[in-house]
Amino acid sequence: MVSRPIFLIPLVLVLGGCSLFGGREAPGPQQAAASPAAPAEGPAPASGDAPRDAAVLALDPQPPQQFRCGDQTVTLRHFGELATLEAGGRTYTLHPVRSASGARMVSVDDERTGFWVKGDAALFERDGVVQPECRLVADRPLFRAIGNEPGWRLDVRADGLSLLLDYGETRVFAPSPLVVEANGMRSYEAVSAGGPLSAVVFDRTCTDSMSGLVLPKTVEVRWQDRVLRGCGGNPAEILRGEPR
Repeated sequence: MVSRPIFLIPLVLVLGGCSLFGGREAPGPQQAAASPAAPAEGPAPASGDAPRDAAVLALDPQPPQQFRCGDQTVTLRHFGELATLEAGGRTYTLHPVRSASGARMVSVDDERTGFWVKGDAALFERDGVVQPECRLVADRPLFRAIGNEPGWRLDVRADGLSLLLDYGETRVFAPSPLVVEANGMRSYEAVSAGGPLSAVVFDRTCTDSMSGLVLPKTVEVRWQDRVLRGCGGNPAEILRGEPR
């Protein structure tokens, strides 16, 4: 079956939708659709001009993610606020719902089907039946940095920078970063759909504030108005006494 990503469809955010894993929540009250406002007086826009209040859905050029759920492989693709999930020869269109942790998405057609991503793990519920636990299938990153409060992770990959924020609830991808080497540091500069994403890696040891693990690099990440500070690299470098 050939799936065709859906780029623009009406987006319905279910803030009080049913819980996918571990109980059901009562649905929140539905909001009545607002009546369209009367057009303002004045000349009509030219046929080629878009209305000033037209909604534009920003599309983040994120590569697909594959998860292994028991004996099946599913593919997750993000398109701005929406996502598609290919599983068992079917394609589901998902929209986000509120979650205490991780990124939780529910099918726009059937709230009994959804996908809940928490870091490299995920829970997949199809037609009300919870599937075996899913694990991310991915190549090992070239470099990884982590931080806390709230938890975040940056992976430097061959195809770009992948940033998970807010314990995995927010995912940012920026392709083809510019890499600059300098004395005692390395920087990465790229652009995501949400704006510039940069990371500076300093050649000095860093202690993770949650685990106490000592890592060989100190890292500072910037995206939008957020500045994230944490640690990165392979701790084995310290044990082997490799130059940093």
